[in-house]
Amino acid sequence: MTDHPRILVVDDEPDIRYIISETLTDEGYRVKAVHDADAARAATLKDSYDVVILDVWMRGDDGISLLKEWREQSFTTPVIMLSAHGSVDTAIEATRYGAFDYLEKPVSTGRLLVTIRNALGGAVAERVEISHYEVPQPMLIGSSETIDEVRRQVRRVASSTGRILISGELGTGKKLAARLIHNQSNKSSESFLVVDILNMPITDIKSSGILEQSEPGTLLFPDLHIYDGVAQAQLLGFLNQIDGHVHDKGGDAAPRIIATVDSSIDSLLRDGSFRPDLYFSLKNLNVNLPPLRERPEDIRELVGHFTDSISAAHQIPYKRVDTAALNRFRNYSWPGNVAELKNVLSQSLTTVPGDSIALGDVEPLLDSIAAPAVASSSALISKDASRYFDLPIRVARDQFEREYLLHNLKRSKSYIELSRKTGMHRSSLFRKLKEYEIEVEPGGQEES
Repeated sequence: MTDHPRILVVDDEPDIRYIISETLTDEGYRVKAVHDADAARAATLKDSYDVVILDVWMRGDDGISLLKEWREQSFTTPVIMLSAHGSVDTAIEATRYGAFDYLEKPVSTGRLLVTIRNALGGAVAERVEISHYEVPQPMLIGSSETIDEVRRQVRRVASSTGRILISGELGTGKKLAARLIHNQSNKSSESFLVVDILNMPITDIKSSGILEQSEPGTLLFPDLHIYDGVAQAQLLGFLNQIDGHVHDKGGDAAPRIIATVDSSIDSLLRDGSFRPDLYFSLKNLNVNLPPLRERPEDIRELVGHFTDSISAAHQIPYKRVDTAALNRFRNYSWPGNVAELKNVLSQSLTTVPGDSIALGDVEPLLDSIAAPAVASSSALISKDASRYFDLPIRVARDQFEREYLLHNLKRSKSYIELSRKTGMHRSSLFRKLKEYEIEVEPGGQEES
């Protein structure tokens, strides 16, 4: 079989590089990720790539300048531009300098993969034929009774035809569980599509071709807990459209519907923030993913799996995690769950010298997030809050939201971390940042 396509990812945000690299590696591509324009120049001089994914806004030379430079050098590799703060002018400029396409962050996995396939073109299609044995398959790591119960739940719902709701805290692996359900179902040979309603204009749903692409495969609707009222109504309408489509074409045309929610969904239902009709239209069957702190006996196995897979995927030397560090992992609360453990190991493997990872190496990487204390009734109103009391409620809310976002921006290392701290989807975050004209990068630096 011929080589799999090579993709170069250029982005100065470590979290973005890691997520895109992991996603593309799981799809069978060979990926190299670099952090700036100089590293991208060096990479393209040393090796050839089939596609480049290039961030617009980076420290040092920006992506547009690098793209222009490449085109002047007759660089023919398709370049897909990414930007968190896109504008029509930037998109036009990128296109003028030969960008294959321009995507706004946060870009959905489905759209990114489609754009890459389009960039590769029909001539490369034969090279992307990857058998089920060559693509790493998703799996639940661990031998505890807790994770065994999850496996039983997955097997049970995979054999059914009802809609499935997967619940769990941030980072517990809800999307992985959805892929497992798909792979173990009778639709495993069909498409698996992630539908990002938040990044899809209402007018695009009927013309998106999603139903045609998915039948009779699986549609995944992730992170319903961050949907506002408009998005919830939009999704409910889309589900009704699916029901009508199935009625017209017959039951064999029905895609499997899976949705994921955070464990906070119960409180959202109680306070009226989430529509019960949408919730119960999706919860025919349920899979609940436990937080990592409830299965510490799986830590050692997870550490072994991730150190092996990260080292192999990114071609970095393997490092052993020593006993003291493992013990710290077992006793840590893991607010970010398995995703946080994987991130800590990835950073350790790429930054720690030597052949082992010690307690002192991982301690600074662990989140110091503690459960918020419950305030007494006398402390519920702070002195600073009184400045809002004489304002109309909408003005007060807008002022608070702007200050809240600025406060958390200055204390976050990336937009992904900001999204986690605020509980907001990144597309919603960027809309708010634009609405309040906030031009501060994570860490508190003014944008240049």
